[in-house]
Amino acid sequence: MGEALGHLQPLHGSLAQNCAGFVGIVLALSGVEAIANATGVMKLDPGSTDAKPCVVKTSTPAILWVMIEVCVFTALFGLAAHALSGLQIVGGDVNAPGAEGVRDYMLRYMGQVFVGGALGPPFGHIFAVVVSIVFGLLLLSASNTAIVDLIAIQFLMSRDRELPKIFQRLNKWGVPSAGMLLATIVPMLLVIIVKDMSGLADLYAVGVVGAIATNLGATSTDRKLSIKSWERTLMFATFIVMAAIELSLLIDKPNARYFAVTILAVGLILRGLVQERRMKKEVAPLLPASTPMQLTRNESASSDAGTGEAILCPFAAPGARSISLCARRARPADGSICSSCASSVL
Repeated sequence: MGEALGHLQPLHGSLAQNCAGFVGIVLALSGVEAIANATGVMKLDPGSTDAKPCVVKTSTPAILWVMIEVCVFTALFGLAAHALSGLQIVGGDVNAPGAEGVRDYMLRYMGQVFVGGALGPPFGHIFAVVVSIVFGLLLLSASNTAIVDLIAIQFLMSRDRELPKIFQRLNKWGVPSAGMLLATIVPMLLVIIVKDMSGLADLYAVGVVGAIATNLGATSTDRKLSIKSWERTLMFATFIVMAAIELSLLIDKPNARYFAVTILAVGLILRGLVQERRMKKEVAPLLPASTPMQLTRNESASSDAGTGEAILCPFAAPGARSISLCARRARPADGSICSSCASSVL
């Protein structure tokens, strides 16, 4: 501890460099974010109901404990790194005396150096192996948490009709099969494609920070929610900080930027296709079961005395939305629909 404290230095460099260093440790927030996502399934406070839920007594201790652990152990990790001598940063990686590329297994190296220096090299090697096994199991637990969260998100989006109904189908163990496959295969492919641990961390950071910023921004600006003024102000201020961190990550990490843009584009396209298909199914029962109309460009859609007046559709290339609008307007009259929309469906 004495050597670690002796190596501490005040902040030096420009403000941009210090901000970049701050952004680099933002992954520590993922623990708090995981606990915050679990508030929806926590035990309700006494006197609280499902209509007006409140989980303050359960969520507050859980979040505080995680925040303390994150802050204390992240600071302790940085302090322990200062106790190591001879570390050199080369091309984004970290080299140590007699060991190269220790950035991705720094905890193992710390155990080997500290225990080996106190009890001898053999004990240091044994302790390093133990550290590797323990943190490997912790990473498996973290992977399981991420998979469960992804499955739950896909299930809820399917319930909200944002994803196909196949993501609601449960297997005999009560788990959505389609969501489970997607939540496991995609991360496996990412690990295979992105072999650098730092690159994977960048992809993860963009997702975590973006999710937190989106949640904070949407909640703090929603006037329908009964939130106190100081809470709303604090959440909005935190949103500004998180949004700035997200922009910094997108600018400084091009691979993370491409990943985030690709995921958003694919997700929005699939969502649009699902909504388009759903709207077509909803409009189909509104169409009359009569003989299809065959109208040419020069023909006009006139109506007889008992069939109501014709409708002019202002869409050059009707889609499901325009068909739905046309059907809703025509329904009160006689259930007819304009020729343009009818021909596009038929």
